[in-house]
Amino acid sequence: MDMEYKNLIDIHSHIITKVDDGSDNIEASIYLLNKAKEAGVSDIILTPHYRRGMFETPLNEIYSGYNALVNLAKENKIDINLYLGQEIYIHKTTSFKDYLEKERIISLNNSDYYLLEFSYDSEIDISEVVYNAKLLKKKVVIAHIEKYNYVNLNTAFDIKNTGALIQVNASSIVGRYGFGMKRKTLKYIKEGLVDFVASDCHAKREYDFLKAYNIILRRFGEKIANKLFSENAKDLLLKKRVLK
Repeated sequence: MDMEYKNLIDIHSHIITKVDDGSDNIEASIYLLNKAKEAGVSDIILTPHYRRGMFETPLNEIYSGYNALVNLAKENKIDINLYLGQEIYIHKTTSFKDYLEKERIISLNNSDYYLLEFSYDSEIDISEVVYNAKLLKKKVVIAHIEKYNYVNLNTAFDIKNTGALIQVNASSIVGRYGFGMKRKTLKYIKEGLVDFVASDCHAKREYDFLKAYNIILRRFGEKIANKLFSENAKDLLLKKRVLK
């Protein structure tokens, strides 16, 4: 039943050269783009980290790196549409509103959707962050929710019901982080909590996107697989409302 789906869309990636921990050089960026193309990916949102005290690349450098990568893809005949966003780390002591007001962060493809990341171990009220973003008329995509050790099925439902969209990593689906996390991730998908699967790719990690797609295809069928790997992401890119 495995298939090579040709229109996958990846909304979370670290491919721009030298803006975070994703790609140290041009060769690594080309490698990641080629891996994505081989997996049948047609569109990628590039989401370099913004994390206070760790990844604070000036926005002009990010835009410059993005433009350079677009040109690099054309020069190497890698036919993938590239868009820009950020993965924004929310500390307990930081405010999403403050980031917006200071114009430090980039939404996903200039939409109202923002990809937010949280501590894996230090508990934070994610639902409250989502609610406060809604008050600002912004929408939240939770990055790799399966990695937050303090989030369980009930917490995930609360976060979803507050209005967040939820993304999980392809690497979790294929078991890169152990059976427990794979089981947790598949449970979230079974319960209808997940809106996107993304690669969260870095040069030193495997690009598991197509492998993960085929696992979801076998377990849940083509309709759900295409929704999680393509259709919802297409709506986001078109700045349409992503149906939950």
